[in-house]
Amino acid sequence: MLDAEIVVEGVETKKQVDFIRNLECDMIQGYYYSKPIEKTEMEKYFSKK
Repeated sequence: MLDAEIVVEGVETKKQVDFIRNLECDMIQGYYYSKPIEKTEMEKYFSKK
């Protein structure tokens, strides 16, 4: 085994998220979760979660 983490980028829809989760990838990122944001916006975003 390569012992690597798999990151899927560019995910935009719930259907894509569901499909990728079934593949057991480690991380998912894309517009489905958030548009690209600056560091200060990111800190505010995560402090609300």
